[in-house]
Amino acid sequence: MSPAVATAGIDGASGAMSGGAVAEATAAPVGSGLAGAAVGEVLDDGQSFAKDRGERQRPQREYEKHQWSKPNVRRAAKSIEEGESIVRVETRAQAEELRRKLYPDCKDTTGLTGKQVREMRGNKNGTYHWDDQIGEDGLVQGHGPENPHAADPHLQIHTEDRRLIRIMFSQ
Repeated sequence: MSPAVATAGIDGASGAMSGGAVAEATAAPVGSGLAGAAVGEVLDDGQSFAKDRGERQRPQREYEKHQWSKPNVRRAAKSIEEGESIVRVETRAQAEELRRKLYPDCKDTTGLTGKQVREMRGNKNGTYHWDDQIGEDGLVQGHGPENPHAADPHLQIHTEDRRLIRIMFSQ
């Protein structure tokens, strides 16, 4: 016994396709899943949100607003947004991509001491610097052997909301 396919229909006022129209267009029977979607539902990454039933859509997260060069960069952006303070990407360019898209207004203070930055700006909030120069000892310059961030080059971001984020990468 084959499932019945509903008659296709389009709401003239809104232009929305009924479940039957979706079923006919996809050659799938009306029922659970996409074919059974109610009029007005918006499908996004497999999740539906019913606009016409008064349910609120989840606001788009910052990392979802951007196209990312690679999946690992997207995952790092998501981790930062979820509160992680240290993330790892493959390259310096990927670290810069994260900074540029998530914190575009931060000012580059690479080459300045923390004291100089505070004298110029009052604090480090809204700044970033690159700790990517490797010294003769094989450690990031300005980082002693006891420093947990000495082994890997990184981008350090001081956000306006006083978070400290390190994006570690390979040289």
